[in-house]
Amino acid sequence: MLKSTCTATCSDVLLDVVTVGYDQRLTLWTVIHPSSPLLLKPTSDLNSSVVVKWVSSQIVYVSDVAALEVFQIVDEARVPTLCCVVVGEGHQLCTLLHR
Repeated sequence: MLKSTCTATCSDVLLDVVTVGYDQRLTLWTVIHPSSPLLLKPTSDLNSSVVVKWVSSQIVYVSDVAALEVFQIVDEARVPTLCCVVVGEGHQLCTLLHR
């Protein structure tokens, strides 16, 4: 496992991934399988590529990130939010809106 990458949510056709780069940017990406109904033209072609989409990002103030943990909470209105704990030279709790 990469120390600065964490899977947030996963389904048959969708994968949400949170990363922290060297620039200290916490980023949420969505990886969509080619057969997903979320795409304009879903395909079952095995040679088709996955689609990677940027969702959101923010700067974190933790240098030398050593670990990243992500969990999802859902509020009363059923809006999912990702909570991210970033640990390194210090620690920080962040939230990212999730679709």
